[in-house]
Amino acid sequence: MPAVGFGTYARRVRDERLPLARRYAALRCAVGHYCPLGFHATWAYLAAVARPSPELRRDPAALLRALDVLEAGRAVRLRETDAFAAVRRAEKAAGRRTPRAADTAHLRGPRWPGDTAPSRPGLVAAVADRHRAFRRLPVPDGARSGDDRARRAAELHRCLDGCAAAYLANLGRLDGPARDALARTVGGIRRLLRPGRVPTDVPLAAWLRLAELLAYAAEFGGAPNSGVQRPGADEGAEVGALKESAWREAAAIDTAPAAGEIDEAGWHGAIAGLVRPAYLAARTPWGQSGMSCGEADWVAARRFVLEAVERDGTFLDCGCANGYLMECLERWAAADGRRLELYGLDIIGELVAPARRRLPHRADGIWEGNALTWVPPRRFDVVRVGLEYVPVRRRPDLVRHLLDAAVAPGGRLVIGPYTEEAGTRATERDLAGWGFAVAGRAEVAHRDPRVVRRLVWIAADASGAGPGPIRP
Repeated sequence: MPAVGFGTYARRVRDERLPLARRYAALRCAVGHYCPLGFHATWAYLAAVARPSPELRRDPAALLRALDVLEAGRAVRLRETDAFAAVRRAEKAAGRRTPRAADTAHLRGPRWPGDTAPSRPGLVAAVADRHRAFRRLPVPDGARSGDDRARRAAELHRCLDGCAAAYLANLGRLDGPARDALARTVGGIRRLLRPGRVPTDVPLAAWLRLAELLAYAAEFGGAPNSGVQRPGADEGAEVGALKESAWREAAAIDTAPAAGEIDEAGWHGAIAGLVRPAYLAARTPWGQSGMSCGEADWVAARRFVLEAVERDGTFLDCGCANGYLMECLERWAAADGRRLELYGLDIIGELVAPARRRLPHRADGIWEGNALTWVPPRRFDVVRVGLEYVPVRRRPDLVRHLLDAAVAPGGRLVIGPYTEEAGTRATERDLAGWGFAVAGRAEVAHRDPRVVRRLVWIAADASGAGPGPIRP
C-alpha cells in the first residue's frame, strides 16, 4: 500500500463529502506527519487557535481553521528547510562538512514556524496539556538514602512543576527568576539524561520535552505584570497589561464578533479557552480565581467588595470560578459583624465542580451558566459581575438582564472589581451612556500608581424594575 502523506490528509480534511469523523481523523493524521511542538502539544495548540470551538470533532469550520494554521506553519518550515539545504550545499562545496550548532538551532526542539509570533493562547493550551500529562507521571522519591541521582531528579521535578504552574497562572508569562530557574532545570535534566546517569524509574525524556516546550513558550509571553515599565515599551500597552493580564488576546477576541469571525458562543468559548488552563493549573486558591499574586494582594484587591454590601442578606457572585471569593466574602463579612448567604455562577463547568467542593454547604447554590442569559431560581440582595464576562456590544444587555432577573427589589448590582487608569472613569461613563445611574462606588490603590482598582454599584428600584430603560 502506498504511503499517505500530509497533502493527502489535508485534502481529506477539506473534503465536505466525507463524514465529519473521517475529516477529524484525517486532521489527526496530518498532525502525525507534522507536529512542530510534539503531537499532543500541537493538537492542543490547534484546538486553541481554531476557536471558537475547542472540540474539533463537532465543528467542521474549526477543523478547517486548524488545518489552515497547521499548513501555514508547515509551509514556513519547508521554506526554512530548503534555505538551510541550499546553504549547506554551498558550505560543503567550500569544505565545511559540519554545520555550526547555531545554524541548526531553529530545526531542533519545539518551535512553531511562522512569519509572525505564535499564538500565546495556543502555547498556553499546549503547555497546559503537557503539564497535565507531566503530573500523571510517577514522582521520583528524593528521600531514598544514598541515591543522589534520585534526589536531584526530585528537585528537578519540583522546579519544573513550579515553573509550568507559574507560566499557566500568569496566562503565558514567566518573570526573570522563574525563567532563570527554568533554564537551570532544562540543563539539569539534560545532564541527568547522559548515559549511566538516569534513575531507572524517572521518565526524564518526557520531562525534557515539557521543559523545552515551556522555555520556548515563555519567550513569547513577556514578564508578568510587575507595574514597572520596560525601557522603550509603549506606556499605553503597559497600562493595558496592568488592566488585563491577557489583554492583547482578549482584545483580539473582542474584535472577532464585530468582524463576523465568530459568533457569541464562539466568543465565550475563546475566552474560556484562554483562562481555563491558567485557573485549573494554579496552585493557590486565589490563583484558581484569576489572581497571580500573594495572599496579601488578593485581600487588598478583593476585600473592598464588601463596601457595596450595607446589610445582611444574599449575595450572588457571577464568575465565581473556584468559589474562593465566595468563601472569603463570607468570612470577611462575619468578621465585620454581618451575615452573607453566598451563591455562585460560572460559565466554565470545570470551575463549578471545585467551587462546590470548596463550599459543600453552598453546593446546591452554585450553578453553571452564562450570566447574560441564565435565569436564577430566586433573586439576591447583591449580585456581583464583571463587564468583561460578555462581548463588548452585549455589556448593556448583561446589566439589564441581571437587574431584571437576578437583583431583588431594593438590591444592588455590583460591577467589578476592575482595574482602570487613575485619571479616568471610563466604566462609569459607559454605564451612563447605556442609561444606568451609578448609585455608589469604591476604590483601593494599586501597586502601580497609574491605575486603581474600582467597583461601582447600581441600585434596583424597590419595585424590582431596575433603573429605567436603556437610552438608544
